[in-house]
Amino acid sequence: MKVKQSIKTINNFFNISQNLSQKVFKTCLILAINLTFIAYAQEDSLKTKSYKYLLEKLSIYEFKDNEKANLYAWAFLNKAMENRDSLKVTEGYYYLSNYNNYSESLKYIDSALVYNKNRSDNKFSLLLYFGQGNLHFYNGKYKKALDSYLIARREVSHNIYPQFFYAIEYNLGLIKLRIGDYKEAQEIFKKSYKYLLDNNLQFKYRIDYLNHLSALSLPYWYTNELDSATYYNKFAIKEAIKYKSDYHYNGLKITEAIINHDKGNYQKGLDSIIKYLPFVEKTKDSLDIAMGYLYKGKSYIKLGDWENAIEQFKKVDTIMLNNKKYTLKIRENYNLLYNYYKEKGDLKNNLLYLERLIDYDRNLFNSNAYLKSTLLKKYDAPKLIEEKEALIAKLESKDHNKSKVVYILSGFILILLLMLYYYYRKKQAYKKRFEKLINNDNSSNLKTTPSKSALKKELQIPDNIIAEILKKIENFEKEKQFLDNSITLNSLAKKLRTNSAYLSKIINHYKNKNFSTYLSDLRIGYTIQALKEQPKLREYTIKAIAFEVGFKNSESFTTAFYKQTKIYPSYFIKELQKRKEIV
Repeated sequence: MKVKQSIKTINNFFNISQNLSQKVFKTCLILAINLTFIAYAQEDSLKTKSYKYLLEKLSIYEFKDNEKANLYAWAFLNKAMENRDSLKVTEGYYYLSNYNNYSESLKYIDSALVYNKNRSDNKFSLLLYFGQGNLHFYNGKYKKALDSYLIARREVSHNIYPQFFYAIEYNLGLIKLRIGDYKEAQEIFKKSYKYLLDNNLQFKYRIDYLNHLSALSLPYWYTNELDSATYYNKFAIKEAIKYKSDYHYNGLKITEAIINHDKGNYQKGLDSIIKYLPFVEKTKDSLDIAMGYLYKGKSYIKLGDWENAIEQFKKVDTIMLNNKKYTLKIRENYNLLYNYYKEKGDLKNNLLYLERLIDYDRNLFNSNAYLKSTLLKKYDAPKLIEEKEALIAKLESKDHNKSKVVYILSGFILILLLMLYYYYRKKQAYKKRFEKLINNDNSSNLKTTPSKSALKKELQIPDNIIAEILKKIENFEKEKQFLDNSITLNSLAKKLRTNSAYLSKIINHYKNKNFSTYLSDLRIGYTIQALKEQPKLREYTIKAIAFEVGFKNSESFTTAFYKQTKIYPSYFIKELQKRKEIV
């Protein structure tokens, strides 16, 4: 099969090369044949090598030469296939997922999960889900990454597999950074860093140690606490040198340059970015590269070189279009491009980057909303329960006499969780009621008129008087006379030239409510419609709106609004404003 493929390759090469000179063609042909058979010879020579040998070679090339690492991974997988060793096959597919493009790597991870699904050992399962999460994460698929990390986290305990636990925590901390939960991210990085340090694991798990330490400066930078950011970043640089990690060192030097920029040291920051960005580009972490170009451009602006600055921002745009990663910091890139072309009067480019900004905002909002919701439901809440259980166990082991305190604490946390659940359900119910109000017509409709005989028997009012009063009531509603806060049953009866007894009976029968409720419902119905149609009215205070629609105070208005709609007017106005902002 391999020989047939090589012959086909050589034939294709021959067809393409018809127009080359004979001398050049012969040279290329000989080179192609040699390379083909060298590759096959190398692959065949690896068949006799042990798994240990292949893994040692993998460890040598995994961060230096993907092509060679891929060759040894394939040799490992082929050996496992020939030996029908399903565990080794699972491993082989996992190794391959580290050295290929995103779509191919996902296929290898999926194949590994298929081979591993019937195994009782959860270590490999969590490794695969963690690897799957990493693939999604580093390709900007944060929703999918979060789901994979949470599956991995369910199968790991830091008491058994601390390396996996803190590696997962690190990436969840990065996701927290992406969605703006800076304090929570800071706590994750600090807690994991402290655990590794306290247990003297910084050398054994030095990659995780350096990851958490490198990330510690970021929450401080995001919140503009630049002195603290500088302190942690400098310490991380020293540790990267100590543990000989060029990968971390180069990334940290870019972070140092960005902090320098924000401190006003623009030339110093620019010089560092120019020096270290080429090394960071080799890591292929598109977000780090994009941040480097963004701050390179911002530095050029501060130094008065707009032409070079715009060139950097366009590089960021290209990276984002290819990798689809959405973070709040990168959003600034599109703002800068949009405003630049707006001031230039370049309508074509102004429109282009306005559309890119809108598209970026939409994706950023959707991604962040999902991530926040999922972290709360699947990470933060289970984590709280996990901590509760650990705390209970600790208290019980220390002193059985303190069990009462444990139960109280447990009850308090349970109540807190129930309150959170209740709040969540209430919020969902409010949203449904709000949507119903938005989609429904709130105008008042008359009830179907009963038969004349039924009217005589029930109301004991002449038919002509009923018809006359109903017509006047309809006019009263149409002209919105109910907005007058001095209206009473007696005053309205006089206005309609009838008596209060007749008016009360007709309203009770046709509107199926007493006069007070009828008047209140008309006013609330009008309020809902007015708030939907008049944005200016939403800027009023609740008290001012109450007076505007006929209520004498805000309390009676709020009570009536909630009674009719089951939501408060303040919530209704806030949701209307949100909808306006999104649109």
